[in-house]
Amino acid sequence: MTNYQVSRICLLTSKFVSCGRISSVGPRGLVTFMADRSQALLKIAAGDIFHAEAANGASLICLALSVTESVIHARNVATQIAYDFDRQTGTAQWNVFSETYLCTIDSVAPLPPDIHSIMLDIDRKEMEHQKIPEMNKDGTFTAEERRGLLYVSYYYPAFPI
Repeated sequence: MTNYQVSRICLLTSKFVSCGRISSVGPRGLVTFMADRSQALLKIAAGDIFHAEAANGASLICLALSVTESVIHARNVATQIAYDFDRQTGTAQWNVFSETYLCTIDSVAPLPPDIHSIMLDIDRKEMEHQKIPEMNKDGTFTAEERRGLLYVSYYYPAFPI
């Protein structure tokens, strides 16, 4: 499929309809969808999971904790680092080791329910570990957690905003 006539499409999910443009068509006809950024950022609600990338290349899987008119308060599910994303620009600053990195929300595509649940399980496990540091944690993920993390590593890049 090298030629297509539709340049604007709508992605229908169980959560919302997001309109945007086709950013590419892959070799097997798979469409990469690019949502309208401002609309996508405004649709983020508490409990949503989205993806952001830091200027240093770090991949951030974030859980929206609360949303105001101007700020999306979110936490990285794997590290528990909190971010305050500007709701208009989708950017936040991340300070680590005396360096400041700009983080940018790059995908808000809703995850399938099973993957969403896995990300919440990772978040819960990491939160418990931070509350009880002596809890036995060997730093490994279960097979199901690895499946979820592998899924989002391919899923979010396919649905950028």
